[in-house]
Amino acid sequence: MEEVKELPEAKDPYEKRVALSIAVIAVIMALFSTYGDHSKTSAIILTNQASDQWAFYQAKSIKKHIVETEDKLMAAINKSNKTSELSTSDAQKKYEDELKEIKEKAEELSAEARHETVITQKCDITELIMQVSVVLCSVAILSRWKKIWHAGLLFSFVGLIFGLISLFF
Repeated sequence: MEEVKELPEAKDPYEKRVALSIAVIAVIMALFSTYGDHSKTSAIILTNQASDQWAFYQAKSIKKHIVETEDKLMAAINKSNKTSELSTSDAQKKYEDELKEIKEKAEELSAEARHETVITQKCDITELIMQVSVVLCSVAILSRWKKIWHAGLLFSFVGLIFGLISLFF
C-alpha cells in the first residue's frame, strides 16, 4: 500500500497570509451560501403556500358562482319567495368577503416569495464573487504575485459589501 504524502506546510510569511485570507474568504462565502440556501427554501415554501391560497380562491369563486346561479334559478322558479332571495344574497356577500381575504393572503405570500428569490439571487452573486476571490488568492500563492493577491482581496471585499447590502435591502 502506498504511503499518503503529507501536504507541505506554508513556511513563507507571504504564503501564510494568503492562506489565512483564503480561509477567511471561504468562511464568509459559506455564510452567504447558507443564507442563500435558506432563502431559496423559504421561497419554495412560500410559493407553494401562495399556490394553495390561489387554489382555495378558485374553489371559493366557483362556490360563489354556484350560489349566484342558484339564486337566479330560485328567482325564476319562485318569484314570490323573498326570504330565500335575501338568504342567498347574504351567502354571496359572505363569499365575496372570503374571496377578498384569500386573495390578499395569496398576494402577500407571492410577494414574500419574490423577496426571498431576490435574496437568493444576490447571495448567489456574492458566492460567485467570493469564489473568484479564492481562485485569485490561490493563483497568487502559486505565482507569488502580490498584485493578484490584492486583486483577490479586493474581489472579496466587493463580494462582502454586495452580500451585506443584499441582507439589508
